[in-house]
Amino acid sequence: MSAFSEKTFDAELYSKFRPTYPDNFYDKILKFHSQTNGNADSLLDIGCGPGEASLPLIGKFKNFIATDLSLTMISKARNNYKHATDEVIQQKAKNPELNITIPESIRIEKSSSEDLKAVIPKDGVVDLVIAAECVHWFQWENWIDEMARVLKPSGTLAFFSYCDPIFPDNPQVNKIYDDFTYENPKFIARYWQQPGRNRLRNLDRDLNDLLYKDDRFDDIKIRYYDPTSDEAKISDTSDKMIIRKTYSLGAFCQYVDTWSASHEWNAVYGKEGTTAGREIFKLIAQATNWNAETELTVDWRTVYVFAKRTSK
Repeated sequence: MSAFSEKTFDAELYSKFRPTYPDNFYDKILKFHSQTNGNADSLLDIGCGPGEASLPLIGKFKNFIATDLSLTMISKARNNYKHATDEVIQQKAKNPELNITIPESIRIEKSSSEDLKAVIPKDGVVDLVIAAECVHWFQWENWIDEMARVLKPSGTLAFFSYCDPIFPDNPQVNKIYDDFTYENPKFIARYWQQPGRNRLRNLDRDLNDLLYKDDRFDDIKIRYYDPTSDEAKISDTSDKMIIRKTYSLGAFCQYVDTWSASHEWNAVYGKEGTTAGREIFKLIAQATNWNAETELTVDWRTVYVFAKRTSK
């Protein structure tokens, strides 16, 4: 987590090259939320980063609160939310009949995830909480306590993650990725902050189990997706979160430089005129004869969890 908080972290690169969540996934969130409560007064985005996960929900809720520990990310998020709000205002002006909500307020604040009292002092006031690609950093028991505090009865908690790009058509590249990312000590393996990375690789299963046993939450829905599994090849995946992106090889390697471990590795070896992204580019190009413009399809392992706050 500390890498994202550093002033030298490139939030613009992060925003440009990270994968985004599919439109139909937001339909899943809103459908689940509408089953009970369904109010659209307030949304809280925890660990918001540059705001990518909640920007598609601008126009759906009256009041937004977004929090992050990184001032670099917060600065980027403020610009992104303003741009998205301006677009909603323009859409509504052109067609007043559109079923969209112009936000009454958007607050982006620096805060930990486990103690939001400085940002949200009152209990039971939030309709929907989302947390995207960040829960592996949290102190889980304390975080669940805080989510139980801020959510309204029947309010919705939704958190979701992706991990490890998979190259479905290129097993050779998968091996290069695994070696570069986790096995070869020359590269970024020892720069992952733990236990966060191992939690993410395990798709936060221990957190999901904690939530499942917590009687302050019910209607819990957990969906894992692994594009390499036989189940993914033969079963209906419509209820899963499918994140798939086509990159040029050059763009994929710039995505590699958005990883926290790459940021730390680059701080050590960047003086030699290289980055983690450039290093993996050389390895893949040498093995495949691809160039920077070669296109490749990438899938990710994913998980999402939806839950309702009980009235207890």
